[in-house]
Amino acid sequence: MNLGVTLYKKKDYSEALAHLQSAVSALNKTEPTGSLKAESLYWLGVAAMKLDQLAEAQQHLTECLRLRQAIYPPGHIEIVDALITFGVMLCKKRDFSEAVAHLQSGVSVLRKTEPTGPLIAKGLYLLGFAAIYLDQMTEAQQHITECLRLRRAIYPPEDSRIIEVLILLGAMLCMKGDFSEAVAHLQPSVSVLNKTEPTGPIKANGLYWLGVAAMKLDQLAEAQQHFTECLRLRQAIYPRGHSEIIAAETLLQQIIEGQRQR
Repeated sequence: MNLGVTLYKKKDYSEALAHLQSAVSALNKTEPTGSLKAESLYWLGVAAMKLDQLAEAQQHLTECLRLRQAIYPPGHIEIVDALITFGVMLCKKRDFSEAVAHLQSGVSVLRKTEPTGPLIAKGLYLLGFAAIYLDQMTEAQQHITECLRLRRAIYPPEDSRIIEVLILLGAMLCMKGDFSEAVAHLQPSVSVLNKTEPTGPIKANGLYWLGVAAMKLDQLAEAQQHFTECLRLRQAIYPRGHSEIIAAETLLQQIIEGQRQR
């Protein structure tokens, strides 16, 4: 399993998946209900998520959660971590109502056990993300604001985990139709990422939402530029056909068609 985790952390997700699958197959014979199998399933689930294999990710994380709930007492950090990761997967599947149910369970425990730590901040980030897509903007802003407060207390100002929250805030403003205000949040965030993580997924996401805002503000040349750069980054990060690539391709094509019609 350790090699699979190492490969995952090196972002070699396909190779990590292969090693983790072998580890789980071996543990099915030797330790079918143990903590090592649960941990292997956890990493197998997150690797499958990175490869956009969401059905497989759900299967692995469901089994991981079942095992951990049988091994550990209620509220144990291993259970809470699995609940929040399960929420990540459900957000990726766009099953936001179900994601909120898992995330709220995890965050409720963390409010008692680790109220200022990075895991509760992650849970709040995801609750904000889900609330945006459920059109619950008041709740979204509340979760995002609390997440931002916690992360600013944990990390230095230009840390990507803070910038990620600012980009989510920009996305929320786009969804609310406040596009000029969204740009005001997104542009400084992307500028920071140009220095700190110029080729990463957070910058790609910031460019995507800058493109959305520019498109809605009828700034089509700027929108095309943002979507083109976003697409280039996502094609370097994700496998062909990944949902993040398709989303950028779709809006870039809309921009190109719109400019042709002018």
